[in-house]
Order: sequence, then C-alpha cells, then structure tokens
Amino acid sequence: MEEICGVALLCVSHVSRLFAGGTSHAVGRDSNYLGSAGLLRFDFHHGNFVRWLGGEYVNQGRDFNAEWDIIQKTMDGKTVPKEYPPVKFDMVYRIQTEGAPLRANYTTPMEATILRNAYNNGQGRGEICEGRWVFDKGKGRICIDCSNGPDKDGSVNTHIPKENLELECPPVFYQFAFNRFLRHLLGMQVTRPNSPILVHADDIEAAFRRVLYHPDVAVAFAYLYSDYLIVPVGQVFGSRNAPSFYCVLADLREVIFACREDVPFEALHSLVQECDLEVHQESSLMTVPSDSHYPPLSTDELSRMYNASYVDDNAVAAFLDAIDQAVHHSVMSAFEVFGSDFRRGHPLQQAKWVKTDSESFVFLGFRIDTRDMTVSWPLDKPSAIAPWGTFLSFNLQNALTATAKNAFSDKRKWWTRSRIYLSTVAVATINQLLETLLAPEDSPLWTRPIALYLDCDFTHKVYLDAIMGGLGGWSEDFSFLWRVARETMVEAGFSMREIVIKSDNPDSVDGFLHINPLEYVGALINLWLSLKCVMILGPIDGGYILALLVDNMTALSWMTLAARTKDPMLQGLARLGAALLVRASELLTKVCPTHIPGEQNGPADAISRPQKRENCSLDSVIATWSQLQTCRICLLPYDLLSTIASVISCPPIGGQYEPITMQLLKLEPIFLPLGMPEWDSPSTIYEH
Repeated sequence: MEEICGVALLCVSHVSRLFAGGTSHAVGRDSNYLGSAGLLRFDFHHGNFVRWLGGEYVNQGRDFNAEWDIIQKTMDGKTVPKEYPPVKFDMVYRIQTEGAPLRANYTTPMEATILRNAYNNGQGRGEICEGRWVFDKGKGRICIDCSNGPDKDGSVNTHIPKENLELECPPVFYQFAFNRFLRHLLGMQVTRPNSPILVHADDIEAAFRRVLYHPDVAVAFAYLYSDYLIVPVGQVFGSRNAPSFYCVLADLREVIFACREDVPFEALHSLVQECDLEVHQESSLMTVPSDSHYPPLSTDELSRMYNASYVDDNAVAAFLDAIDQAVHHSVMSAFEVFGSDFRRGHPLQQAKWVKTDSESFVFLGFRIDTRDMTVSWPLDKPSAIAPWGTFLSFNLQNALTATAKNAFSDKRKWWTRSRIYLSTVAVATINQLLETLLAPEDSPLWTRPIALYLDCDFTHKVYLDAIMGGLGGWSEDFSFLWRVARETMVEAGFSMREIVIKSDNPDSVDGFLHINPLEYVGALINLWLSLKCVMILGPIDGGYILALLVDNMTALSWMTLAARTKDPMLQGLARLGAALLVRASELLTKVCPTHIPGEQNGPADAISRPQKRENCSLDSVIATWSQLQTCRICLLPYDLLSTIASVISCPPIGGQYEPITMQLLKLEPIFLPLGMPEWDSPSTIYEH
C-alpha cells in the first residue's frame, strides 16, 4: 500500500474496499478483500488493525535506540541554552515510540452519536464532496476538521484540555520564536558590527502527520467522507493538542541543533554543499545601537549555532564564516528527531528548500534583512500592523452596530430590501483604512527597523502634567519645555460643555475640560512637538523609541483605547492621535505611551502650575529643577491649540483627519535660546 497523508481510508459502501492515502490510491482487488477480511478479523477494533498494518503506519521501522544514541552523544556534557524552551527528553521518546497523546479519555455520549448520524458529516457528497477538496500550493487537501463537529459533547476537542496537562496537551513556546530570533539578530550585529549575518529557513513537510496517534486513540478522530471511513494515523491539523505534541519534538530539534559539533567540509550534507552564498558587499552594514534588551552575545552564545522554530518553520542565523555549519546542523537535527526516511524520504519540505544562504529571507511570511536590519510586511499582511487599525476597528464596529440597530428597528426590515445602508461615518472609516493599507510596499509603514518591532530602551522621553489651571511638558532629550495656561486654552476654543465624559460623576471646574481629556490634549501636544523634533533632527540608527510619559492612567489608555468610547468628542481626539501615530510610523518612530508616578513627575507638575502662583514663573521653575536647565523654551503655534479645539467641538469625518494632520505638521515651533531674558507671559504661545 502507498501511504500519502497519514490516513487509512476504509470503504463503508456495499462493496468493502481498502484505500491508503489522501489521494485515494486504490489497491488491487485481492488486497481489497484482504483488507476487508483483516478488519473483520479484528472485529473492527481499529487499534489492532492499525498495529497489523505494521511499519506502514507505526514507527516500528525506526531504530530509536540507535537514533537516541546520537541524540544523547550530541547532548553529552551540554546544557540547554537559557533562551530555548525546556526540553522533555523522556516525553519525546514516549511520543515517538508509543504515539500521542500519552493520556486521553475521549467519550461520546449516545445522544451525540445520534446527532452526528443526522448531520451525516455535513452531507459531504456530490458537489459538496467536490467542494471539500481544495488545492493549496499544488497540494490537494480535504477540508474537514474531524476534531470538531455539530455537537459540543461529541467533539474530540471538547475532551482535550485547554490548560497545560503535559500528558494530554503539553505547553507550547513557539509563540515567542519570532521575537526571540529578531532579538538574537540584533545581539549578533551589536557583537560583530562589521560581519555579515546570513540566514536560511526550512520547513518540516506534513509536520503534524509525523506525530503518530496511539493506535487505540486514532479512531477518536475518525470521520466519514463520502463512502469512506477515514481513520487518521498521524495527528490531524484541527486537534487542540496537535501543535502541543509536535512542538515537544520541535523543541528538541532546536536544542540539539545548538549543541552539535562542527564537521569537516566534506562531511556536510549534500543539501548544504549545494547551497550558494550571497552577500551584498556593495552596501554598508547597518549599525545597531546597544540596548539592554539585546546585549552583546556572551562567549558561550557565540560558540553555539542559533535557530528558532515556529511550529514547523525553522530559521537559522550565523555569521558568514559559520553559515555552512549552521545549515548542516539544521538539516541533521531534523533528520535525527523526525527520521531520515519517513516512508516518503527526509522530513524537510523540498518545495520550500532554498539553495541560497543570504542576508535576506522570508520567515513566517515576513521579509527579514540582516544588512539593513529591517523587517518588511508583505502586501497581504499589513493590516496586522496598520497604525490606524486599533482605532478604526472599534470606530467601524460602533458605526456598524448602530447601522444594524437602525436596520432592525425600521418597519421595513432590511431582509425585505436585501441591503443595509451604511452611515457616512462607516463608509469614511472603511475608505480611510483602505487608503492606509494601500501605501506603497516600500513605505516606512511596512518596512521598519527590527528594533521598532521589539521592546527596546527608550531613545527619547517626553513628560507631561496637567491641572485645571494649565498644561506643561518638557523633554531633556529633545531640549524643550512649554506651558499653556487655562486662559489661553479657553481663548483657543476649549470648553467643558463640548466634551462631557459619560460617567456618573464627571468632574469639572468653571466649565473647563475634565482632567482626563485635558491630560490627553497635553499628550497630543507633546506627541506633535516630538514629531517636529524628529523631522528637524532626521533619522537615527534603529529609529526613535519615544516614551510618552503621563501620570494619568485614563489619558494614557486613550492613546490606544479611546476609540472604544461612543462619545464623538473623545473619538475626535483619538482619531487625531491616531493620525499622528501614522505619521510617527512613517518617520520610523515607535511611540510608547508610558505611565510615570505623580511623585516622579515633579518638573512637569511645576511647569503646569499657573504663573500667578508664587514661585511658579517659568524662570523660577527652571531654576528649581536642574533637569530643565538645558531645555529651551518652546513657543507653540496658536493654530495648534485652535485646531485641536475644533476637533473636539466639531469632529471631522473619515479622510479629513489626514489633511488636518498634514496642516498641523506644517506648523513650526519656535525654540528660544538658552539663557534668554525672563519669560513673563502665562503661556509659551505665538500667533502668526
């Protein structure tokens, strides 16, 4: 018999036949009768039947003692690198020799069986049967998830625990692999800034199928497809514990890769010897600043090869003089864990094997370039990081919810008209999101320094505080400080009555803004001023990591979550903030709204105090706080305040925020020289 997808297909029509393989290769007539007779002989005990199939469907053809001699020799005297997931050697051996899961209790109540019979597998016959076979990248796949079904109690996944019970559903760690790989690349570059870093990726073919079920458990995932009863022998994709048991093996592969010893060039695997090297020496290597999140590699880390596995995808990184050995270790570790001959040849997917080791490769759908130290999002993935996404998704949800309610409340029901009319806001929101997603592929929105994707030390910090009497902000890194008094904000058009917070006890003073949106307005001013400084200073290696420090938790959360509110005034502020964040992304600036305890925010608190109070003039404040003595007084354009006020009083819609943002970024701050005569105005504002 020829096995292709790790399933045994048993015909349940009038004439019993036996098939093997996802493409249903039929065996001869004698074998049909033999298979049918064998199934009858075992009283339809599927576990015994699968065992009878022997080396075709179980791992008895592998010499695990010999394979584990190699693994143990590789690990002899070695320790698991601290950044790798913990390896469970005993569990790996049990999975390989016994099958998965290592413990299970799957029970289908009779009422679930009745429901499944009525469901009839979704009546997968005729044209529906044809529709369940799709072609993906040249491979045919049956689109049936046999771990789920029409009834909750009868679905296998219901009985597989979500929590990490190791024998039934081990914990997984692959979700950290991508970030871990990027951090290591930065550490490599910091350690040897003049050495090219080459990368290579491989993929395990039919990964989950390589973890075989315990024969007595395979029947729990059986299902009907047309006239056939399909008993999966290898793990099915939809099973809740399929990634878990596979990743136990993948974690071992990562570790023995890192612990292998180098071999002579002539001993390199043929796949490695056939690979070409590609280094773009005509362009200079990007310099990455040192950071506590990716310090220089230790001597031990430099002596090990590095890889990271995200389920079946494996990425390798090494300096130019070591890439051959690294790719060899990747190949051999795959063979040693998953077998060098899995009935169809070695486990590496040949269609995805790249015969070039270069400074750029695609890992998990993202283009990573180690010469420029950038990550690029392909055109089919940008929605995952669209700067507008967080705001617009909630804004659109609110608009669509309101539209749906109107449609249902209308006497003429929408289904009689076959349509629902979207509001102007919803249409504008959709168009604005589309405009962002249609930015050119080489836009900074989609290609960013790796450091901007990870947690990094702040390169610049800006501070803010607000009271009912005024706002104040400063930054030692950008060398500025500013103040806006209450009287100036009222003149610019701010009014409490125009932005009422939906709560039981909204605080207000003399009709002025509630303190939370007031702090948020100050944060927007600080963000605008920071972007203007970035535009003046120009790009820096690794990009700007901007800490937007605020001591008000509510205002801080609005930088990303204000879109949840249905208050149109707050939505107006949030949308303006989102537009500024889009511009920050284009300027390769990562904005990190960060909380600072009030007792640590003394300079900003002092700046925000009304000037009429004793010792609250800017000169007195600067003299009191040494941190401010290198900061220039910044005169803000009056139009900045009036524009923000207009957004609160009369929120624009849709794409109108883009021209408003561009208009704001055309305004210029005026930085006064240090040591100028005393500043005696209540606000640091100028008018055209």
